[in-house]
Amino acid sequence: MDVSIIIVNYNTKELTVNCINSIYEYTKNIDFEVIVVDNASSDGSKECFGAFPGIVYIYSHENLGFGKANNLGVQVSRGKYLFFLNSDTLLISNTVKILCDTYKRIPNAGCLGVRLIDGDQNYIHSSESFPLFKRQLIDLFKISKKDSYLRKELSRYTGGTIEVDYVTGADLFVDKSLFIEFGMFDGDFFMYYEDTYLNYIFKKKGRKNFIICSEKIIHLEGMSSKKMSLDKREMILTSRLVFNKKVLANSRFLVIYILLLLKEIFYITVNERNQRGLNYLKKIFFK
Repeated sequence: MDVSIIIVNYNTKELTVNCINSIYEYTKNIDFEVIVVDNASSDGSKECFGAFPGIVYIYSHENLGFGKANNLGVQVSRGKYLFFLNSDTLLISNTVKILCDTYKRIPNAGCLGVRLIDGDQNYIHSSESFPLFKRQLIDLFKISKKDSYLRKELSRYTGGTIEVDYVTGADLFVDKSLFIEFGMFDGDFFMYYEDTYLNYIFKKKGRKNFIICSEKIIHLEGMSSKKMSLDKREMILTSRLVFNKKVLANSRFLVIYILLLLKEIFYITVNERNQRGLNYLKKIFFK
């Protein structure tokens, strides 16, 4: 089999159904399977996907998070290649075949993805430079929320491939043997930054990560995880600290840690002046 397409579902039944239907509508001339890993959903997903034709369905009795759930799907996969696809995405062309053919042609290919667009055809986060020390310092003091330089650069291209630091986990195509050899998704991450760290490992191992600029996938960004609640903010920051511990020297980690703490204290002071906000700070920084 050529490709195993793995989708993690967590209370996103309708989105996942639409994603699967788009896969079968557009994917041609390639041998593939669809694996849905359900993170203990309570929205009727179990009944829906347990009887869904043509897919491999795995139900987890606990919410494993993004990386561990995808790793569970890899364990039953039969494809030579893996395509990790968010439940809130829609294919609009034969992207799986193009990803597979392109991957085979690129020497030392690591992680591969395409450009992501929202429902209004606007380019959204598809890839970025690694959040290492210098970039994190810039991000911590950045006031503007304008698009990053890399996102602007990607919008200029209409064809070919462009090398990037990391490809977002919303549409991540990799060689299965390399994915397993390099340690799969790191289980220290529950959600967020596990894709960034995987791309980082691939780069450290001498592999190159690319975006195919001619291809697009619709990503209904934020639909599979609600707007920035305190819980989501906590998950992002927890994973960011895990990433920093793994890739930054101790002195640099300490600098970022202190700056992040001060920024979050300011956020709590302005937005969450209650016990829940204080508990959030304690959980993130003082455990």
